This record gives sequence, structure tokens and C-alpha cells, in this order.
Amino acid sequence: MLAFLRKNVVWMVTSLLMAAAFWAIITNQQNPPGTEFFQGITVKVRGESPALVVRDELKPISVRVTAPADVLRRLGSSAFEAYVDVSKAGPGVQDFQVRVDHSDPRVRVDEVLPSKMTMLLEVVARKEVPVKVSIVGSVPFGYTSKPVRMTPEQVVVSGPQSVVTRVASGAVEVNLEGVRTSIGQPFRATAHAEDGTDVKSVTIQPGSVFIELPVEREVGFKTVPLTPRVLGTVALGYQIVGMSVEPTAVTVVGDPVVLGELTYLSTKPVNVGGATGDVALVVEAETPEGVSLARKQNLVARVFVSPVEGSQVIRVAPTILGQASDLQSSVSPGSVDVTLSGPMPSLSSARPQDVKVVADVSGLVTGTYTIVPTVTVPSALRVDSVAPNRVSVTIR
Repeated sequence: MLAFLRKNVVWMVTSLLMAAAFWAIITNQQNPPGTEFFQGITVKVRGESPALVVRDELKPISVRVTAPADVLRRLGSSAFEAYVDVSKAGPGVQDFQVRVDHSDPRVRVDEVLPSKMTMLLEVVARKEVPVKVSIVGSVPFGYTSKPVRMTPEQVVVSGPQSVVTRVASGAVEVNLEGVRTSIGQPFRATAHAEDGTDVKSVTIQPGSVFIELPVEREVGFKTVPLTPRVLGTVALGYQIVGMSVEPTAVTVVGDPVVLGELTYLSTKPVNVGGATGDVALVVEAETPEGVSLARKQNLVARVFVSPVEGSQVIRVAPTILGQASDLQSSVSPGSVDVTLSGPMPSLSSARPQDVKVVADVSGLVTGTYTIVPTVTVPSALRVDSVAPNRVSVTIR
């Protein structure tokens, strides 16, 4: 057996090589290799020490690869992993070889562009900076925001030493535009320089700050006049001639939006049904929702009621006064029209016998006389005119 192998080993090796060559020829004919460029491949840093940090931002690279046609068709930039190894590097500016890995052994990386990267490694620095909250916008009219509270009040910034030294604060921006309720939520903190510009390439711990900012409905004050509200109808023949409230104005407190539209306040209704005289009541003010009196106080509403004025004509027969017992007399005309004015209730109840028209002939002897009669009426009424205003009296 060994003799057979020794005699035929060359033949066997030759056969295997020929078979492999034949397979390669057939494979290349059916699936020929090709070359292609892939761009935008992200470069990562490996072996980074906790004490050092890469100062620069690594730019994407391109690669030229060779692979069978069916493999090339499935490839994309994401199939490659590019990296630089900084495990043995110290601080300072250095050149690093860019390496590219691929999981498929049929893919051969022919060229990496760029093949090297110049990077600055810096010592990692840390420092504590205060949290500064900036308010953007404002709450709607009628609302007010209270002072902000933050947790924590300081954050730790870490990164390249030259960058960390520029950081002055951990900035948080809170937008109050249209906010009507209190805020209580975490906000992302951003590293800011002294001039308020963003500082990149650093990390902040914790990355968010819990912000508490109370938003409340604003309370406004306003002094408005008072107006009594009247309910009911006064008695027939009477009228309302005036109204008043003491005090004449009150100070109210409440929603500024409502107060802005408020021009006066009415009292609770004052009932004057059937009234024949002035009405005075202790009342309350009627306030809209969200508004109240700044202090509790008694309000006195007064409604002034007076009779309606009118006039009326009453025909009355004149009477003789002061005639001598031995004489006789007659009056012409036998009646006169007396026009009265005054409150309607008194006018409506006035009768002819309540009006006295008297011709005084005291001391006169026989003859005919023209006399201006005296008219007497109830005290609530007035005499406007008498027609005729003179009468003729004949004494016999």
C-alpha cells in the first residue's frame, strides 16, 4: 500500500490541482469577480482609554473592494466596519491606520481612502457646572408663571480638557408659549459656553434636569360702579324717579380676562311691586364666574318712588261768603271750571265738594259786583287756573 502511494502521490496531487484550477475557471466564468467603490463608511474608535478622548470628529471613508459578482450585488456601505485602534496611543496629535473588516472572506479590501487619519487625543477632564434655565415665550394673558425649580442644580461635564474648560453651564430651555398648567418634567441639558453658544464633544451627567415651574391663573383687581336691579311694578299712579346704591362702587378681584370686559356690577333684585313710596334694601352684588368682591361689605340699594303728576278740570258752583242776613244775592255764572294738578292718586280721588270756590261779599250793600273768587283745594293738589277767573255777584 505504501509503495502504491509513493508511486502515485505525484499523480494524485496533480489531479487535485487540476480539479481546483478547473473549478476556479468554471466559477470565474459563471460568477466573475468585480471591483466597486463604497462611500460614507463610518469610522469608529477602538481601544479608547478612559483617561483619553478623541478630540476630533472622524469623517466617513471610502473603500475599493473586489468580490464575486453575486457578492457585490448584495454589498452596501453598512456591510463594512472601519476603525482606528488607539489602545497604545498617548495624548497628542498622531496618525492612525484605518482598518476595514468584513465578515465575508470572498470580499477583498483593495484600497481605503483615506488610509490614515490624523487625530488629537486629549486627557479627559470633568467639572461641575450650574444649571441655567432660559424661558422662551410667555404664558397667555390672565396667567402668571412662578420662579423655576430644578433638580439637580448642577451637572457634571466631561470630555476633552480643552473643550471642558469652555463650558460655563448646563443650559435648559423651557418654552412657555401657550402654557396654562404647571410644568413638572425632565428637560435635556446642553453644554453652553459663557457667551451662550453650544459646546460640542462633551457629555453631561445627568443628561436631563427635572424642571418644576408653577403656572397659575393671574388675579386682577378692578373698581367698578354699582347699579341696582329693579324687579316688579310700582302701584298705579306712581313712578320710579331715581335709584342709588351705597357705596356707589366696589373693588372686585378675579380673572383678568373677565375683569377686562367688566364695566359695572348689578345688585341682587330689589322688589318694588306695588310700592307707593321709596324702597331701601340691604342687597348683595351679582358677580360673574371667577370674580368676587375684594372684601365683604353691606350694600344698600334705594329706589325712589313718586306719584305720577297729572291735571284735571272740576266744575264747581261758587258760594257766597259774608252776605248780610237781610239781603239776598245771586252769582253769575253759576259754575266755574277749576284746573287742578298734582299726584294722580290725589287727582283721581278728588270730588267737586273737595274744591271750594268762594266769592266774599262781606261789607257790600245792594248792587252788582265783579269779584275774584278764592279757590281752596286739598293740600296735595294745586290750582292751575279758574275759568272764568271773575264772577258777577248781584246783591238785592
